Amino acid sequence: MSRHLAMLTVVALGCAGRRLPRSEVDQPPIWSTREGRDDTRVELAEALIDANAPEAALEMIAGLRADGATSSELDRVHSRALREVGLFDDAQDVLNVSLRRHSRDGALYNELGILQMDRQEVTEAIRSFESATRYTPDNADFQNNLGFARMSGGDAEGALVPLRAALKIDSTSRQTRNNLGFALAALGRDKEAWRVFRASTSEADAHYNLGLSRELRGDPTAARDAYISALKVQPDHRSATDALARLAAGPQPEVPHAPTP
Repeated sequence: MSRHLAMLTVVALGCAGRRLPRSEVDQPPIWSTREGRDDTRVELAEALIDANAPEAALEMIAGLRADGATSSELDRVHSRALREVGLFDDAQDVLNVSLRRHSRDGALYNELGILQMDRQEVTEAIRSFESATRYTPDNADFQNNLGFARMSGGDAEGALVPLRAALKIDSTSRQTRNNLGFALAALGRDKEAWRVFRASTSEADAHYNLGLSRELRGDPTAARDAYISALKVQPDHRSATDALARLAAGPQPEVPHAPTP
């Protein structure tokens, strides 16, 4: 083999395995493909729900269905829109059908759990959120929802693990911190609960949350002390004022944080 031929062989071998950088390959814009356009319309439908326009979202979803669009995300958003307008049975039917095709989709199980919480089916919701976190363990909202559902079902101890897992994923969530504070207070761990509440809100609000958690566990005397502490810090704290008045009537309030969509 001549010297020049050998050099050409080396050059050829050197280029054979080379891949073009992505920037050198033209990629079509996502909105120019059928799938991309459908995904964008699904996102718009969910934005309409977020903007308190579920009826408009349902119209957009009907258009997507008419065009033959199918996806687990479309099913989830469709169910959410139906839930928002109060069509709970229809919303569950959409999820049940979708879960038969997408049995490992955490987002579908999470949506089912939210629907079941709205229907006050707490035991069923816990199972749905457990499935959501099993298939998508790195989603902070799903972990928070499982913790909230367990706490609502009277298992404050069981709520701690998913709530702490949620905070490891997203330490900025005030909702998760508050839920963790309520779970700790339900177990009588008021000092820990206070630190958690105080880490996410003002001093007056932290006293109020501690009072509310004490009221929920059936300790009105300790609750009154916390409400009074809130008013000492912020005399015009309306919620603490209302809570002191409520104690005379006796009804216990509901936990003030719903699951995250």
